[in-house]
Amino acid sequence: MRMNQRTEICWSPNISNDLAEIGAEIIIHVFDKPTKKCTSNRRLNFTYPVQEKNSIKCAAWWPSTEYPYTFALGQTNGRIIFENVKDHHHPLCHRTIDSKQGRACSALSWNTDSPYLLLSGFERNRTDNCVVLWDVQTSKQSISTTNQPPTRISQQNPNDVEYKRLDNTNPVKALFETGMGEACSSLTWIRPETRFFAACTAFGRLIKLYDPRGILILLSLYLPRDHS
Repeated sequence: MRMNQRTEICWSPNISNDLAEIGAEIIIHVFDKPTKKCTSNRRLNFTYPVQEKNSIKCAAWWPSTEYPYTFALGQTNGRIIFENVKDHHHPLCHRTIDSKQGRACSALSWNTDSPYLLLSGFERNRTDNCVVLWDVQTSKQSISTTNQPPTRISQQNPNDVEYKRLDNTNPVKALFETGMGEACSSLTWIRPETRFFAACTAFGRLIKLYDPRGILILLSLYLPRDHS
């Protein structure tokens, strides 16, 4: 693996013993509970197109039993792409969200109760928001009818697949934006009721709790600097 490639580790929200290693490729490992070790057998493997190999900055595993191997991937150029390592006919496969070009997407989080709601966090821009909530279901119907299966590019290696990102003729809808002039380093939905979410901003020194049904900040918590 290249030194400049970030690696994300994600537990599956759908299959309890699946673990994803996401970097220059997506590898699904199987965790053996009796031995508490990852087996050497890799269940699935997916390799990105060459131009995307070193651009993945964050990832979130989609909580869906219907499509258990779908991921949202945030890139350094601000795009959010969707991939399914098993089923390339998945309605989100090959789609992109391009609204924050030029700013790295630093955090992603799916809502487990409403799995078509995706939170995204971005690096700072003084004239733009750093937290955006998307409804990826808004273009689901058009995606299902326009998405075509990938074509094989190598008869020698049938696992090689040509990926072409589809144009956003039916863009994903942004439901909520906040954090003007700030940077978001991490975010998560609050359980057990996933109506609220928390975002870490101000370069990791401020945690804010939001209700996306309104713009009211429910709680702000400043974290002291580490003087050790």
